Amino acid sequence: MIEVLEKFLTKDKSSEFRNHFYSHPNYPSLLAVTDSLTLSGIENIAANVPFVHFSHLPELFMTELNIGNEPDYYLLKKDGENVLIEDKHNKIKSVDSDKLAESWTGNCLLVEEDNYGSVTSKNITKRYFTYSLFLILTAAVMLFYQFDIFQSLYLLSSVAGIVVSVEIIRTSFLANNGHSESKFCSFSKEFSCSSIINSNTGIISGYLGFTDLPIWFFSFSLLQLLVIHQASSLIGWFSVFSLPVVIYSLYVQKVLLKKWCLLCLLVSVLLIVNSLVFIMSSDKLSFQISDLRTSSILISLVGLGWFTYKKMSNKNIKNQNELNSLLRFKRQEDTFYSVSKKIDYKEELMGLPKIHFGNSGTKNRLVLFLSPSCPHCHIAYQDAMQMIQKYPENIDLEIAFNLNINNTENPFLIIAKTIMYLFNNGLKYEEAIDDWHVKKMKPEEWKDKWLSTDYNLVKEQGQLKEQYLWCTKNELNYAPAKIFNNQLVHANYDINELFYFFRE
Repeated sequence: MIEVLEKFLTKDKSSEFRNHFYSHPNYPSLLAVTDSLTLSGIENIAANVPFVHFSHLPELFMTELNIGNEPDYYLLKKDGENVLIEDKHNKIKSVDSDKLAESWTGNCLLVEEDNYGSVTSKNITKRYFTYSLFLILTAAVMLFYQFDIFQSLYLLSSVAGIVVSVEIIRTSFLANNGHSESKFCSFSKEFSCSSIINSNTGIISGYLGFTDLPIWFFSFSLLQLLVIHQASSLIGWFSVFSLPVVIYSLYVQKVLLKKWCLLCLLVSVLLIVNSLVFIMSSDKLSFQISDLRTSSILISLVGLGWFTYKKMSNKNIKNQNELNSLLRFKRQEDTFYSVSKKIDYKEELMGLPKIHFGNSGTKNRLVLFLSPSCPHCHIAYQDAMQMIQKYPENIDLEIAFNLNINNTENPFLIIAKTIMYLFNNGLKYEEAIDDWHVKKMKPEEWKDKWLSTDYNLVKEQGQLKEQYLWCTKNELNYAPAKIFNNQLVHANYDINELFYFFRE
């Protein structure tokens, strides 16, 4: 589903969406998808729409269709009397309304599509630019070194091999991150790149797999041509010696795994082409012992670089998967409420004078007890205001202070009193509190702007006292204290994670 969904998203939004999606407590449900879109700032609506209302749906949307063995999500685009259906493998087919009605389940996901066309266009442009750049650089290298026909063929084979090898690595890593295969690898049921590439069947002793040898060899070949191009026949020798490996890889695909990997077959073709070029070449021994030593160093460096990168990447993927698993556990309601503490004196909390933001009519209420002298309160306030901006109708934010008003030596006490005074009198309290917690103005600068000798702060003195006494009763001896729906939020939870516990 998410492969289809990401057609709507820019690269940055796609990355943000995936982070939310894989760590959602209800992963991989539709609720996890819609929540993750919302958290990423993308407008969306999930609804069950009977087919009789199909004409009222937008021109482009996602829907679940029962095609084949099990329901799956597709991208639908209206095209006159017909509908274009695109699946997660980028396969597109046109069907009429009667055919569509047979597979219609009604589950639809409407996502803002402002970026769909531009994202698709940018991806295509980027791909063409990359291919063009490769061709230009390859031609420049051939002209600069004045390669002969055999060296040129080796160079073209190396560049093509690197492109295919990168796609093999990409397929392997993306499969480990939940992506499905591309259309290129799954055009029929006999082909599956990811099942071959990520199989436990090694080419050599279980350690060298389908992702290792291609990138190792073709990267070495390219470096060999650039460093000691006069010894290009060594590439031919390596290609010939690799033919038994090619035969074994075909055996693994055909006999053991019973699937074909198109990318692996392309690698095999390139190695066979290299071998034929070598056989046709008349100068098979055009290298010296020193060239052989240099080649040994190059192939060792390439191998060391690749296996170091592979180890780090696999470790990062493993760590990310473990982190997502822990976050899913953390964001379950049972976990949240088991570590949160129910507060006492709820009615008194309701009656405390507090500064209000957001929608006071919602069921979700966040109370922050801050202190102007607390650096962590800056972060808590900023996170809370970001939540208000994202979900203005779904959260009621109330701000109070946890300050001992008897401590007359506290220079920040006057700041809290002034903010409360501005709120009580309908003045610019939002700007004043932003100046302190967001812009982080210096105390004297802030007082010069907001404090006036005309202010009578007796009422505010009493309000701060009420707030402080309530905190004392509940043993809140710190700031910021976060209370969400009458639960004292555990310090391990960030304010932006409270979204997962919203009440409808």
